Amino acid sequence: MVNGKSTILIIEDEKSNIDVLVGLLREHYKIIVARDGEQGLIRAQAEPPPDLILLDIIMPGMDGFEVCQRLKEQPHTREVPVVFITGMNEIRDETRGFEVGAVDFIRKPFSPSVVLARVVTQLSLQQQRSRLQKLNDVKNRFLGMTAHDLRGPIGSIHGLSEMLLNMPMSDSQREKFLSTIFKASGQLLTLVDDLLDVSVIESGSFDLNDKPGDLSMLVRERLELAQLAIEKKEVTVASHLEETPNAHFDHERMAQVLDNLISNALKFTPTGSTISLRSGMRDQQPFFQISDQGPGIKQEERGKLFLDFQKLSAQPTDNEKSTGLGLAIVKRIVDAHGGRIEVEDGSHGGALFTLYLPSIASRNDVAEKPTILVVDDEFSLRLMLSKAFQQAGFTMVGEAEDGLQGLRLFKERRPDITLLDLDMPPPNGQECLQQILQIDPHACVVILSSTQDAGVEADCLHQGAAMFLSKERPYSEIHESVLGLWSAFIKARA
Repeated sequence: MVNGKSTILIIEDEKSNIDVLVGLLREHYKIIVARDGEQGLIRAQAEPPPDLILLDIIMPGMDGFEVCQRLKEQPHTREVPVVFITGMNEIRDETRGFEVGAVDFIRKPFSPSVVLARVVTQLSLQQQRSRLQKLNDVKNRFLGMTAHDLRGPIGSIHGLSEMLLNMPMSDSQREKFLSTIFKASGQLLTLVDDLLDVSVIESGSFDLNDKPGDLSMLVRERLELAQLAIEKKEVTVASHLEETPNAHFDHERMAQVLDNLISNALKFTPTGSTISLRSGMRDQQPFFQISDQGPGIKQEERGKLFLDFQKLSAQPTDNEKSTGLGLAIVKRIVDAHGGRIEVEDGSHGGALFTLYLPSIASRNDVAEKPTILVVDDEFSLRLMLSKAFQQAGFTMVGEAEDGLQGLRLFKERRPDITLLDLDMPPPNGQECLQQILQIDPHACVVILSSTQDAGVEADCLHQGAAMFLSKERPYSEIHESVLGLWSAFIKARA
């Protein structure tokens, strides 16, 4: 995919067919053309490879069957879907095509709507396969790291317990062994709890039971529970906790966030130094802040901070163990609340974490449950956006997989906000935007796009889009931007 556009390689020897296909597809895709099989094989070796190949069967020299077979033999192009374009109608030809690796056929003379439908379907399937492959790679990495982290404490427990059973030893030695086993089992329990949390969150069954509450009271509660660890490390806690009556959160999950942040600060704070905590309201948002006097976090490592299994160069001051999952879980929970978490250098060294939550007041500024329509031709993206906005309190009135369906749903249901993909088969996002604003000149339409073209963004905003957002942004940022936009719309209408 180049600049947000999928690349299609057309291997065809008839100029009239090439002209029709290029004219039909070039608005939405990057097109590469080859006039015979040899040239097609060469152009398929481009970096990155094409996302889809449209391949004629009957060509001079090397025919399409041989080209397809050779494409499937080369690692660089093995996974690229091939769609045959042919006037051949025999069952044996179709069977042979599938045997050499084709995924579909388009019959000549072809219908433009059929070509577009087949292309969109295959590109969508290819994108889903690519995502699944990435998820599988993450899973394998996840399992490898998990096995590595489990092996250490399990080995300690197994070895020490065997020695306890089979070796004579003094009471003091026995106590030391038991203490080590206790610590190792605690590490295992922490790792398993973290893995279960990640599994629940990633499975989509992560539901919040958020209610109004005072975040500062929860901070005091978690500090009391951490008191033993604080005293053991001889750390001073300086706290300035003001009431946060307008907070809105899941008590159990937010307790988990605070426990992680307090535990993290303790790990990296040297014995005898100070951890500072602060809470209150800032810009009408409840916030919690914690800083330590440890080594801090290098600027170049901050992008990895909230990712799974990240162990950075800074080391705990008392050899405390870490799963590398704590801050990743924190980020997921905060995102699910519609909040945000930031990290910066502390005023006295160390790291400063600041957590912001949406307030009841800010939620009330927005209509109780603003309705939202998602129009995008990528199923997985529609699914993720819908779930993210539903968790944020929006009411989904529908999802559309193309512009025509999106326009019909808009007319029928008149959503408060329409999330509109830019790059769709006709009518595309800009065309849909024009028609939506003709139906309702005050409609709140947010354009979502992979393009980085400032000219396209300017065109959309000039036409009347309320906002232009990149699909590459995290879902929490998309949600936060849309929520802020809707709040502004409500105030403007008041």
